[in-house]
Amino acid sequence: MREVCVLVLVLASVCGAQSTRRLEGEIISESGADVSHLTVELHGVNPGEPPVTARTGIHGEFLLEVAGSGTYLLRVLDMAGNQVTWQQVTVSPMNGQLEVRLPETPRNRPSGGTVTVTQLRHRPDKRAYRDALKAERLSKGGDHAQAAAALEGAVALDPEYAEAHGNLGAEYTWLQRYADAVAEFRRSIALDPAVPAMQSNLAFALIHIGKWDEAEYWARRSLQLDSGNAAGHYVLGCLLAQTPEKRAEAVSELKLAARGLPAAGQTLADLYRLMGKAAE
Repeated sequence: MREVCVLVLVLASVCGAQSTRRLEGEIISESGADVSHLTVELHGVNPGEPPVTARTGIHGEFLLEVAGSGTYLLRVLDMAGNQVTWQQVTVSPMNGQLEVRLPETPRNRPSGGTVTVTQLRHRPDKRAYRDALKAERLSKGGDHAQAAAALEGAVALDPEYAEAHGNLGAEYTWLQRYADAVAEFRRSIALDPAVPAMQSNLAFALIHIGKWDEAEYWARRSLQLDSGNAAGHYVLGCLLAQTPEKRAEAVSELKLAARGLPAAGQTLADLYRLMGKAAE
């Protein structure tokens, strides 16, 4: 099992106005799969806040009434409640119609990357490994609470299981338990400091508990390990965008993020509008 590289909501939109918005969109399947009767969920930043939901029409069209401008997590679910895909979206007064393209294969939690020396040296406890695999299946099905419970069991059985600590941090992030997520990402990094995804994930979680300077530090650290880490570029770009004199650097970071993370393109477009510039 490889490390989890979870993309989650990291901060409010650079546009920031808070009034009701209409978000119109369309689900598109390149393979011609039936997109009618899917459910779209839009999750905001406030813990415990129920998502805004809508059913798609016969051609995959949907309409959501959103409480205000900002950056949200959009999930697409099938009729059984399984997550089909997700992406981060920015809602602003300048929104056009949103296109959500279904992947050929589910991409609930991208994974992969180089196997580190620590991962090669550490052989997980067999029971802990079984719990970790169970958690992976639960997470792919959208049951993050039970996935977290399984991973809690895994790290109790094997406290030096770096990947399990990192995955537990990711599940806590989905559950908006950001302080707990920070603690688990720190444990994962202490055990295996060579995984850039864990460092950018830590940066995501730190933003939610108000530690912006430390979040920037870990985002930059993740990029020192892997300059192609799109999530690291994205979180760093979003952080820099909050300071007017750093917005030129933010543009550069978001451009790099957009190469591997399509959602960064919308954030970049919003930043250009905030700066009063046309997209380059």
